[in-house]
Amino acid sequence: MKTLQGTSPYEAACLLIKDHKDEDPFFILDQQDLHKKVAIWREHMPRIKPFYAVKCNNDPTVLKILAGLGLGFDVASKAEIESVLDLGVDPSRLVYAQPCKFSSHLLFAKSHKVNKMTFDNEDELHKIKKIYPEAKLLLRIRYDGLSTMCFGDKFGADPENCPKLLKLARELQLTVVGVSFHVGSHAQDGDSYVRAIAGCRKVLDQAISLGFTPSILDIGGGFPLKADIHFTAIAAAINETLDQYFPNDGPIEVIAEPGRYIAGTALSLVTMITSRRLIKRNDGEIMSAIYYLNDGIYGSFHTIKIINRIVKPKIIRKTHSSEDDTKLGSCIASDVWGPTCDSYDKVGSSMDLPLLSVGDWLFWPDMGDYTLTLQSSFNSYTKASIQYCKTD
Repeated sequence: MKTLQGTSPYEAACLLIKDHKDEDPFFILDQQDLHKKVAIWREHMPRIKPFYAVKCNNDPTVLKILAGLGLGFDVASKAEIESVLDLGVDPSRLVYAQPCKFSSHLLFAKSHKVNKMTFDNEDELHKIKKIYPEAKLLLRIRYDGLSTMCFGDKFGADPENCPKLLKLARELQLTVVGVSFHVGSHAQDGDSYVRAIAGCRKVLDQAISLGFTPSILDIGGGFPLKADIHFTAIAAAINETLDQYFPNDGPIEVIAEPGRYIAGTALSLVTMITSRRLIKRNDGEIMSAIYYLNDGIYGSFHTIKIINRIVKPKIIRKTHSSEDDTKLGSCIASDVWGPTCDSYDKVGSSMDLPLLSVGDWLFWPDMGDYTLTLQSSFNSYTKASIQYCKTD
């Protein structure tokens, strides 16, 4: 694996394009960004151990770096379990955070001693009793917050149903070691976590009353993409609430499942304009432009469509100049399409871009979350590869 040292992702893109012989898109992974994000997490939430959500970005280099930094891992399938264990990570550093598991995957987890896992319904308890009765269970509770995408309709037991599930776990002689929740993808504020943590205190007290000795509170994911004032405000709200309901000198270990926060800003995507159509007035003046890329919604832009994230690209001319895009002339309204034959494959509408040419490249920052893992092979276009850089 070749790594460009001492260059920013944008500078690396400009250098790589000089030797790029094909028309395929590629990512640039800034390895140093992963180190920075983990350091900031530990600075602002030192009590909370991050279990990285593998589903967000499962690139082996990303996983290897995070394993070396001592993170735990949130896994949801046999393949994700394998990808982490193959790095030599101890099974105790994994939480099988999938409330509704395949029986074969549960058996695989048992055979590899991955014993921490979530549940949220009676049938799952009976399944676990049959296949892996020694498992250490976390009750997933439904707490929907103000977020881009809520999960409560699919996962999580309603708080009023938790006593019944805990009683069944006791009757089945299973071991409940904690509770978990997920406020939804890309939480908008800290209030969602505050309410959920307070609710978890009640459920853990119910578990204690039934004879369980819980030791884990999993506050899930949903953290913002960037380590900015929004992130620090959420962290402060979480810390204050934990101090109130789960004093640091108590028996509860607090973990979380960040994905987007850890990997989102570490990867940038570099795409090429493969075709262009100009819309002109009768006098020949250009009114707008339509561009076609070598990547799109069925490739690396899928999550952008889902959460309506606006990403403004930088321009890299086919002459391979690293000139800033603000110096490239006046902008015109531009529609940007992916390469497939589906009209759903639209990356952006009426984007303000300078007039571009076939062969020019677009550099899209902050594309590390749910891009690699959601790529499809529709129309059999080549998926974006990964190149590596390391900033100073």
